[in-house]
Amino acid sequence: MGASIFARRELFDQLGAWDPYFFLYYEDKDICLRAWRAGYSVVLASTLRWTHGWARETTELRSTPWKREFASMYKFYRRYPEFLTGEAVAIRKHARINRDVFGKQP
Repeated sequence: MGASIFARRELFDQLGAWDPYFFLYYEDKDICLRAWRAGYSVVLASTLRWTHGWARETTELRSTPWKREFASMYKFYRRYPEFLTGEAVAIRKHARINRDVFGKQP
């Protein structure tokens, strides 16, 4: 589980770079949604493999990593509640994403 983000530096800067609202976890989803809203294509390359130099913290039973995970999850869904309220709301609010990715219209 995890993500790598590749973009031109100019685009990354235009989007506002990483949002300091998130500390680990969900920042990749947030920047992709911001890119889509700005009219840029976001591509999921599911066959690409990237090796991370560190292990995922939440694979161990320690409380600190899980607190970070849940804190970022809360912040993400607070900012994007439509992803909790059901597909119909998400399709209406993110019509272009749903059309481009899932072929669904509002």
